[in-house]
Amino acid sequence: MKKFLFVTLGLIGLLGLSSCDDKSTYQENEEFLPIGFLVKDATTIQIIGPRNLVIDELEKTDWALYVQNYRAFAGQEPLELKETEVDLYLFNKREIEVETNYDDLSVAVGALKYPYTYLGEQQMLECFSPLKIKMEIVSEEMQSSPFFQKGNVKFILVSRSIDTEEEIILVEKKLGFEVASEEYIEKKLNTEEYEK
Repeated sequence: MKKFLFVTLGLIGLLGLSSCDDKSTYQENEEFLPIGFLVKDATTIQIIGPRNLVIDELEKTDWALYVQNYRAFAGQEPLELKETEVDLYLFNKREIEVETNYDDLSVAVGALKYPYTYLGEQQMLECFSPLKIKMEIVSEEMQSSPFFQKGNVKFILVSRSIDTEEEIILVEKKLGFEVASEEYIEKKLNTEEYEK
């Protein structure tokens, strides 16, 4: 009888050590630990864990692009970009210098990380979706003699949908610019002085 009592007490002790709460905590810590996020569409992200488990689906609309103020260049030819697409992960940084046939332009990306609270602690999750900045020159005014060009450079932060593989526009910004020859500047200064 005593032997049976010890065996029973031993089994109860073992059951107490492997309670459901301990298993649940283990699973949350190991299997459902958030490791990053993916872009689902222009306003939604998916928080993912190991083996691409989707832990949560949330709204994210705070993507940000920062561009310079209005730029003016002295020259005789239209503004040209040396490249029209930059992969953010190739550069592994948030600020990018864009080469032109004149001075470089700068663009910076914000809100690449997402603050997510897990088990009472806030973590900054990285984006695992491919992100690119696309650039395009849009001319609004151009004359050849004397040379003058006015317009803007459009910067677009894009990703790819995990559902459809289509390109998604996350945010757009424009940088106004003008390119003017010395003749154009002199002519404009003389005209303004004459009008006074």
